[in-house]
Amino acid sequence: MGRARERMAAGEQLALLGLPAGADPTIDLTVPPTGAARVGGRYRVPVEGRWWWAFASTLELGRAHALGRDLAATWPDLPAGDQLRLRWDPLTQVTVAYVETSAPPGSSGERCVVELLDALLARWTVDELVGPSSPFAARR
Repeated sequence: MGRARERMAAGEQLALLGLPAGADPTIDLTVPPTGAARVGGRYRVPVEGRWWWAFASTLELGRAHALGRDLAATWPDLPAGDQLRLRWDPLTQVTVAYVETSAPPGSSGERCVVELLDALLARWTVDELVGPSSPFAARR
């Protein structure tokens, strides 16, 4: 996917899955039975008796970190040992925010994790739309 992104950025039109070049295929993500998918592209996936909640953003890692630092530092009641983490993928130009948690689905601990990610997603989305690096910023 990363190499395809680089080729497209260079102006090349790619053909995927036998579709005509320039076609816009739809990609559906699914989660296992104990997983979850929420509006905004947040997903819960079970991993060895724990759960990973994650979502992706096109914000650069430094900007994403700066916008989320105070939320992560002051968020109340995350389950013991849970931390918000960010990972930048230079090939796809995506930052992934994730929390690995022991809080089971439906618990108050999970609600706290989800609320933190909801708040972060909202903040990042606003910045992507109207922040200084937004493609719309120059139009203001």
